[in-house]
Amino acid sequence: MIAPENAAGLGDFRKDADALHRAQVCEFIYHTATFQGNSAPQSIMQSLAQALKQWAKTYDTAPDLIVIIRGGGAVNDLAYLNDYDLAALLCKRSVPIWVGIGHEKDHTILDEIAHRSFDTPSKVIAGIRNHIVELTQDVLNYLQRIQRLSQQQIQAYQNQNDQFLKLIQSLANSQIMDALQRLQQIKANTSSLAQQHTQLINQQLDALMRETLLQNPRHVLSKGYAIVRQQEHVVGSINQIQPSDPVQVELQDGIFSAQLIQVLPHDS
Repeated sequence: MIAPENAAGLGDFRKDADALHRAQVCEFIYHTATFQGNSAPQSIMQSLAQALKQWAKTYDTAPDLIVIIRGGGAVNDLAYLNDYDLAALLCKRSVPIWVGIGHEKDHTILDEIAHRSFDTPSKVIAGIRNHIVELTQDVLNYLQRIQRLSQQQIQAYQNQNDQFLKLIQSLANSQIMDALQRLQQIKANTSSLAQQHTQLINQQLDALMRETLLQNPRHVLSKGYAIVRQQEHVVGSINQIQPSDPVQVELQDGIFSAQLIQVLPHDS
């Protein structure tokens, strides 16, 4: 912010500027220069150079705006601002230049090269305030749009998740039903195989039982066979017989003893 020292226009500007500063909406850094006389263009250029140099030492980024203001005065005093070198210097600045010099009827070359030109310093601060309001409203509009789009996106994802959940439940139920059917089939097959195996075992037990009954000594004796014992041991071969000792012969209906006279082996 460049203005004449203790200028009435600067006071009008600072009324609203200080309010914005207290609200931490905008920060203003003030520099002074001479705005009338032959030294006015050089004074403004030196003040601007010093201001930008001081800014670069304090901040990492460029300022948002360069403001040049001066209240009304004689037309001849304002003529000193119609300087080519000053206008060329301001044209080379990448930072926007806003000016508010004189009254509504006053006009200088600075009004021609500025990004925005205002009739008075009061209208400059009003323009800054309105610009901040517009930016704030844009931010609010973007925020509302982001919120609306976010809600729509969340709703879309929620609907998609519900569809996926239903699909997962359907697939899970299908898998469970298939597993239950396979389990029932395995159970039926197992039961059938178990019955067949049990039946086979029962048949084998019956066969063993019949064979066991057939091998019962009393059953064998009833067929006309005899059991020969000697010294309380069953004799299964003539090689086990002691000729000098008697033998006991068990038949179906009793036991008798016999004295051996002769032992004859079978012919091979």
